Amino acid sequence: MNAPYVKLVQIEDASGEVKEIFDDMQKVRGPGRVSNLFKGYAIWPELLKVNWQRMRVVMGGGSLSRKLKEGIMIALAEINRCEY
Repeated sequence: MNAPYVKLVQIEDASGEVKEIFDDMQKVRGPGRVSNLFKGYAIWPELLKVNWQRMRVVMGGGSLSRKLKEGIMIALAEINRCEY
């Protein structure tokens, strides 16, 4: 896997608002479950915050099941050749 172009904020290095958001993510998704996308957003805490709020709305609402939504995200990651 190639090195990321953006320095990712690791869970153990997070502090302040970023740590609070990462903690919330792990409550929802499970321990250690913060994706690289959100670790990249964490460089800009406001971006992290609004995208986490958006993700909670997308995954929590609507008529599609959470399992189907997660399947769609996995399929998109595969199509886009995400390595994580």
